[in-house]
Amino acid sequence: LPFYLKQNINFNSEVSMKTFKAKLSPLLFVFSLVFSAGILFLAGYDLVANSREIHIIIMTILISWLFLLLHSVKEYKISNNNLIISRRGGWSTVVDLSGLRAAHSDSNLIWKSVSLFSSMGVFGINGFIWNKSTGIYKIFLTEPSKLVLLELQDGNKVAVSPEDPQSFLSLLNDGFTNKTE
Repeated sequence: LPFYLKQNINFNSEVSMKTFKAKLSPLLFVFSLVFSAGILFLAGYDLVANSREIHIIIMTILISWLFLLLHSVKEYKISNNNLIISRRGGWSTVVDLSGLRAAHSDSNLIWKSVSLFSSMGVFGINGFIWNKSTGIYKIFLTEPSKLVLLELQDGNKVAVSPEDPQSFLSLLNDGFTNKTE
């Protein structure tokens, strides 16, 4: 399976593990807050409007909002040559780091990219992004200015945003992977 389809709920807690928080940036926090307030306003309007068509539209928006919330990134963990991306819904996505070719921070990459399929700001940025120089990459982002791009040996690329990108990169350089830049 491709790395982005490998789901792991339970992992070995006895293995040495380092956790990095995934704090939502102020801009994304305000965007998510305004979006959520709009959802609450629409839900209130739905109670007053009593229209079947409006009810269906608002229920679809509420379900989408819940989906985005549950899929948002909670934290990143590095353990046993794996990057474990924990979601607020209680599950994790595992990225095998044993074939890591390069890892570097690039705080401007997201601003030079185009969303192919992503949440683009509600509770973070999750999905598939394209950039002319980088190509297609999978993104699990909460703070665009702290973006770390991981380039894997199989050609896949993953972008994450740990709260402390320099410590994250140092840990990768200190032996959790074969090599990094």
